[in-house]
Amino acid sequence: MNLFTAIDKKNICLFFVVLLFVYPIYAQKTVRIFIESANSLEYDISIGENVNRFVGNVIFRHDKTYLYCDSAYLYVDINSVDAYGNVQIKASDTSNIYGNVLKYDGNTGTAKISGNVKLIDNQITLITDTLVYNTKTKIASYPNNGIITDLNNNLSSKKGVYYSDLKQFYFYDNVVLVNPEYKVYTDTLIYNTLTAVAYFKGPTTIISDENIIYCEKGFYDTEHDISGFTKNAYLKNKNQILKADSIYYDRNLQVGLGFKNVNIFDSLQKIIIYGNYAEYHEIQGLSYVTDSAMLAIFNEGDTLFLHADTLLVNFNDSTKQGELLKAYYHVKFFRDDFQGMCDSLIYNFSDSTIILYKNPILWTEENQFTAEEIKIWLQNDGKVDSLLLYKTAFIVSKDDIDKFNQIKGNTIKGYFRNNELDYILVEKNAETVYYVRDDSSAVVGINVASALNMIIYIENNKAKRITFIQNASGIMYPEKKIPDEEKILKGFKWYEKERPLSKEDIFSKD
Repeated sequence: MNLFTAIDKKNICLFFVVLLFVYPIYAQKTVRIFIESANSLEYDISIGENVNRFVGNVIFRHDKTYLYCDSAYLYVDINSVDAYGNVQIKASDTSNIYGNVLKYDGNTGTAKISGNVKLIDNQITLITDTLVYNTKTKIASYPNNGIITDLNNNLSSKKGVYYSDLKQFYFYDNVVLVNPEYKVYTDTLIYNTLTAVAYFKGPTTIISDENIIYCEKGFYDTEHDISGFTKNAYLKNKNQILKADSIYYDRNLQVGLGFKNVNIFDSLQKIIIYGNYAEYHEIQGLSYVTDSAMLAIFNEGDTLFLHADTLLVNFNDSTKQGELLKAYYHVKFFRDDFQGMCDSLIYNFSDSTIILYKNPILWTEENQFTAEEIKIWLQNDGKVDSLLLYKTAFIVSKDDIDKFNQIKGNTIKGYFRNNELDYILVEKNAETVYYVRDDSSAVVGINVASALNMIIYIENNKAKRITFIQNASGIMYPEKKIPDEEKILKGFKWYEKERPLSKEDIFSKD
């Protein structure tokens, strides 16, 4: 043992007498607390027979742990120390604990430090009023309010535990993590100071300028800004909310991924996109959903349901407002007043237009519309305003069993009133086959006609009057005398079996 740097002469004899009796029973059972140095030793029998008071630059050693202070009481019989003033515990090469008062039990290795407590381990600092540290297990805990800081983060909580060997903190109750880019609020958080990864074990909210993230379980890599969230997880920006069973988010790339039971809700455009896999790219201004993808567009009491293999939304990167929705492959949609199918589709949010590409079919009431491309204009309330059939345009309606009214032309424009077809304009190579009925609905003849252009006026979903424009010709056949080849226009097809009759039917790929 080192000699004292300074000892009162009148106490030196007494000091050596005391040493003869120090630790008579702990030598083999416990690790003794050794005094390394002090400026002076005081012994007062009134304090206790086995109590020594050390003053000035006091240093104790217990196993591999060193204790520093201004003054201390060493309780020989119970192998403990009470230390005061500029207290320091050197727990390891990288870990030091500071405070005003220390109560240290050498039998259990438990140290209770109070008053302006500070734990420093590498680049992290813990500040609290009271800390309990075990030199054997290398575990520290604070029972009431602590603040952790490192190079980039400031973390506070009501309770916490620090595993020094693992370099890992456990925080409980009113946990707040503050980073220059975001803030985290949670009930339970585990933070590894080596990896800078935080793990959430309870309701957690992460708030930044770009978005808000919520989950009840997850992790956040604070160094690389990569995170994963599960259990009621969602990501919300100005207008959209992404929900999923699990969400992965890269803040640097501003990319979010959703897995299983995904839905993206746009409050401004009043749409929800469902699926089992989603990608959300904030910088590029797009998100897409696949795997059982479905879109719901809400309009004043009516909802359009649309399914496709892939749904993609382009939105404005500054306002986060949806601009275009694109649907790819096996597109089918259903609404009470109209239904359709095609290979791909585009919906423009700004003017409420829908464009169907590649083998498009549209149904309204008993009417079937086909063309190489179909464009639909919707009113503000979601009702159909007009539509355009472009190239090889066909309108077919079933008059009776195996009897079909047909309109054909290069281009057909349909105009609606109160969501019902009002009149039809057929442009170039207009042709029609129409079953004419009297007031009793009996067939009086079949009108087979053609013209350069044609206007058909509709009432109660039936042709009321037809106006032929330029190069008109036609024949009214009695029902039983019309030749078979005149009953059907060239290119006629009837797709009744493919028509979706409910929102569940949009997943059928007939």
